[in-house]
Amino acid sequence: MILMAVSLGMSVFVMYACDSSMGARTIPDWSRKVFLKYVATLLLMGDLSKQGMAESADCQGEYSPPDLTALNSVDNNKHNDNNTNSNDKATLALHHLVDNLQCVQQNLAGLLMHARRMEKNRALEREWRSLAKVLDRICMLLYLVTATSCLIAFATEA
Repeated sequence: MILMAVSLGMSVFVMYACDSSMGARTIPDWSRKVFLKYVATLLLMGDLSKQGMAESADCQGEYSPPDLTALNSVDNNKHNDNNTNSNDKATLALHHLVDNLQCVQQNLAGLLMHARRMEKNRALEREWRSLAKVLDRICMLLYLVTATSCLIAFATEA
């Protein structure tokens, strides 16, 4: 009965570690170093601390949008003219096109920022899940050692 309670407590602890990614908190450096590097290597899981570094190295550089202000230098005084020749119509169409392009550029910049935030949250979630896997492996080994030692103690008693 005690082993079941301990097992349940360990499961709750591992699930809490796995769900800590929902708050988007980063793993403390000491636990990243201890659990994801040393303990994971000791448990034959490999160095899991290198995963976060590899993912951040794959991240592309900053996006710099093109400057559309040079295209927007259309002379607005021509629009007030009553003379509607084909040059003025083309200039007006170009001005409208540049305005639309600037609006699209602003929307894309917002989407890019949102995508970067989402990728950062996914990386944090993967890191927390790696920590949860290491903690689960530790708890499994502790449970097996405890169950085996109890079995041996009861078998030698009889």
